[in-house]
Amino acid sequence: RYKDDKIVMKKASRYFSDIVNNLSQHSDSMNYLSSKIFSNDGSLLKLKEIIKNKNKKVVVIVAHVLIDNVTGLNGRDQIYRDYFIWLRETLKLCEKNRNIITLLKLHPMEDGYNYSPKTLEIYKKMHLKNVLLWPNDVDFRGSHDLVDLVITVNGSVSVEFPCFGVPVICASSSSAVTGLQTIIEPKNEKEYRRVIAHAHKIIKLDLDIINQAKLLYFLYYKNLWYDLDNNFYPTAL
Repeated sequence: RYKDDKIVMKKASRYFSDIVNNLSQHSDSMNYLSSKIFSNDGSLLKLKEIIKNKNKKVVVIVAHVLIDNVTGLNGRDQIYRDYFIWLRETLKLCEKNRNIITLLKLHPMEDGYNYSPKTLEIYKKMHLKNVLLWPNDVDFRGSHDLVDLVITVNGSVSVEFPCFGVPVICASSSSAVTGLQTIIEPKNEKEYRRVIAHAHKIIKLDLDIINQAKLLYFLYYKNLWYDLDNNFYPTAL
């Protein structure tokens, strides 16, 4: 197995570290950098204070653009028919679990789409008391140490956050790392409901899973994107 190869694992770990710390001219490292630049320290301090006062595990629902690839790679592989139903039902489920503090993170590109209702509209109409909004001006990935659990359908967080030791619940079997034991994949709606009801009992990932996640991140992104040189021209992988 690759993760038993110390040379491969060292390369994978270094690759992920370089992306996070913007030491690589890579499209994903640019995303990390832009998130850091626009992150507001004041908003971050307020968020930390809210989390500290609640003294509960922090669960973040990472929303999708609701009309973008609505049914994923294969709608039959998703627990819910589309992102809208998934969002609404997941908000309800998290609202019921009083043992967690839930934050909803809006998709950063959703404002560029023309449709209604959008995620924020849905959230406001539900009048939730146990679900807060993740501040738009707080770097999500850079604040991973505040997060105990992430929920998505099949977003890129399913590849990224296990590398930080943060468990991810996926409401589908179409994630890039499906079946590779680094994410939590309920088989049906009943199991999904049960997992969220017991979300406060889910613990951080151990080192073995973290290393496997970094290896998968390396294999996925290294082969998905071109590296960029200083002049931003594609170079061979």
